[in-house]
Amino acid sequence: MRGSDLAPAETRPCYSFRVLRGRETLGDLEHLYRYLWARTDPMPPTLDFDWVRAWWDLHSSEGSLFVVQLELEGRPVALAPLYIRRREATTPGILKTVCFLGTGEKATEEVYGTNNGWLGAGEHHAELTVAVGQALRQHRGAWDRLWLANFAPDALIARRLQTQMADTLASSDVRTSCNWVVDVPASMADYLAAIPKPKQRTKFRAVIKKADRAGVVMRRAETETEGLAMFEELVQLHTRQWQARGDLGACSSPTFREFHRRMIATYARQGRLWLLRFSVGDELVAVRYLLQAGRRLYGYLGGIATEHRDHSPGMLSTLRLLGMGPELGVDSIDLLAGDYGYKHRLATRQLPIATLNAYGRTPAARAWLALRTVRRKVRGEAVSNSPSDDGSPG
Repeated sequence: MRGSDLAPAETRPCYSFRVLRGRETLGDLEHLYRYLWARTDPMPPTLDFDWVRAWWDLHSSEGSLFVVQLELEGRPVALAPLYIRRREATTPGILKTVCFLGTGEKATEEVYGTNNGWLGAGEHHAELTVAVGQALRQHRGAWDRLWLANFAPDALIARRLQTQMADTLASSDVRTSCNWVVDVPASMADYLAAIPKPKQRTKFRAVIKKADRAGVVMRRAETETEGLAMFEELVQLHTRQWQARGDLGACSSPTFREFHRRMIATYARQGRLWLLRFSVGDELVAVRYLLQAGRRLYGYLGGIATEHRDHSPGMLSTLRLLGMGPELGVDSIDLLAGDYGYKHRLATRQLPIATLNAYGRTPAARAWLALRTVRRKVRGEAVSNSPSDDGSPG
């Protein structure tokens, strides 16, 4: 593999790569995988080895591994944790799709992968991007679509891959967004003092005071048994919220529930169990499920009792955690993507993420793109021929 363009040819390190595709690959990679994950900044919570192994146990029948291992002078230094979904399981239905491990399930079974990316020290990521592009070229007949969701922390990597593979792709698109991150302060007073808008400081104080007056209690699960009990409450709340919108939501999926029961048992053993239950007396207010990776918490999933929505449980839970300051044991809380007002108000900074959606030049990909063009044209004509608000043709 050629070196990057970042250094003169005579000083380029000797990089090479290999593609690991065997069914037993993941188990064989465990030691290296854990080592490189721990050196990724920030550590992606849904690419943690325990998460990926539990996910693969439930989904391995739906695809095959496509892990790209970068080596420097024969020593493994980085991994691209990818797999190829089979035709019948991909989103378009007819395409073999390259995805990050932990992503790509049917919508009702989504084990939301976030902050995905390459594993290993950042100094090797540019070379790994080159390696992934070359590996995909070499195996171009094995895939139709490339869907790398929630790529972070360097959203530019997705664009570099898009540019590098331009001659291999029939179509490509990179969509960018951000995660909302709250840095943990030394004290709540420090956090409030750093908020530039007085009205926002007043709002946060009011949320805390209102919860205190109502007797809202926050309890963190300390054991697997407690965690599983809180998770079942979360499932009920979350499903009820989605049913009110006329949908089912991820918690309705048996696969989703089984996956998280396994993860709760794992997190309890590791001391990384972050299920929070909010209640007033005997009444359940909300349950929040967070993931811990290194010194960062991720606000993964929540459920709110509709009758207690006025307590602003999402905002309250974050404020309660921030109030713990250094004793919380983490440096920041990542509220993940989603353009919600409470995230805007709470966050102290943003972390860019990107999703790369690209199609190869295979017959299946070309057929899908042609079909998509026709469907968009039909929809466009339907919209243009619909009456406008004043009754005249649009």
